[in-house]
Order: sequence, then C-alpha cells, then structure tokens
Amino acid sequence: VGLAYEKKADASVNAGASDDKLRELYMLGFDACRVGRYPTPTSLGKLAAYHHSLRIFSKATKYFDPPLEIIELPFEGKKLIGYLQKPSGVVAPPVVLHWGGVDGWKEDRLRIARAIMAAGLASLTIDMPGSGENPVLYGDPLAERTYFNWLDYLPTRADVNGKRVAVWGGSFGAYWAARLAFVAANRIKGAVFHGGNIHFGF
Repeated sequence: VGLAYEKKADASVNAGASDDKLRELYMLGFDACRVGRYPTPTSLGKLAAYHHSLRIFSKATKYFDPPLEIIELPFEGKKLIGYLQKPSGVVAPPVVLHWGGVDGWKEDRLRIARAIMAAGLASLTIDMPGSGENPVLYGDPLAERTYFNWLDYLPTRADVNGKRVAVWGGSFGAYWAARLAFVAANRIKGAVFHGGNIHFGF
C-alpha cells in the first residue's frame, strides 16, 4: 500500500502536482510503511518497511512548510540524524530538542513539532538511544553522549539560538529528559518528562 502511494506521488511530481498534494501522497505512503514497521522492526519484512518509510518521508519533506532540514552529524564512525524546523518570521529562535519512546520515532513527532513552532521555538527531532536511526543502544551506560553531540552542534548555527535549548522526551523517552536534567543541567534551559516510566516501570 505504501509503495503504491509512493509510485503515485512520484508520477504526480512529473505531472506538476501542487506541493500540498505531493506532501499528502508521500505522507500516506510513509504512514502505511510506518505501520508496517510498528512497533519495531523485529523481522526482515518489518525492517524493509522501516527503510521504505524513511525514504518516502525524506521525499515528503521537500514539500513541508515550514521547511524541514535533515541534519546528519558524524558520530563515532557512524552518524546521528535529526530533523530541524524553524518557525516562520522568528530570528534565531531557541530550540526544543525532542524525541519519542520505544515505538514513536522522530518521523512520528510532526504534530509536536508544529506545537513547538507555534510557540515561536525551533524544533529539532531525534531518536533516543535504542530506537530509530540512533546508532547507540539503550543499555550503553554512556548513551547520553548522543545528546551531547547535538548540544555541541546547535551553538555552531547562526539561524537558531543554540545556547537556549530545552529537551522534551515522550513516553519511555522521557527517561532521557530526566537524565539530561541531571547530567547536563548546565547545558539546557529546561526538561520535559512527558509520560515516562518511574519506579516499577523499569
């Protein structure tokens, strides 16, 4: 189903369809493939669906408004990938660095990104350790270093205020927001623990 929508969207590009129509078709393709990988790619078929979803999502982002920038950071011989969107008409906005949990990955946080931008803030969506395209496993005792890479990177950009960053973790990802509030208290302006596990949840 997802690949059929992708094929239709590709044909519509050549036919000169509007940005709104192309975004809709590609996102329908993405959503179908996302369901195919959900909650996590535990088989070859689900892994293939996940890779399809990433490809189709990347095509869809060309038609987003505000634009979505796909950032790739070198990291220990691999790379970290994030999605940056900035609110229209705001000069050098502060940034909310945010992520989901075990099954809701960075591509799934567009609604939250819109809410962040509506508040005049930039949205940088990433995957927590052990999920999505994050190359570090959850059980790595120093997994928070992936977040440190983003906190090092953001101040190098002139188009956002990378010295004013808050973090927001959703579901199981809320754990990492709480952890950063402890290990990076001097580097962030706030941390949102949104529906995360405590006590016997672990």
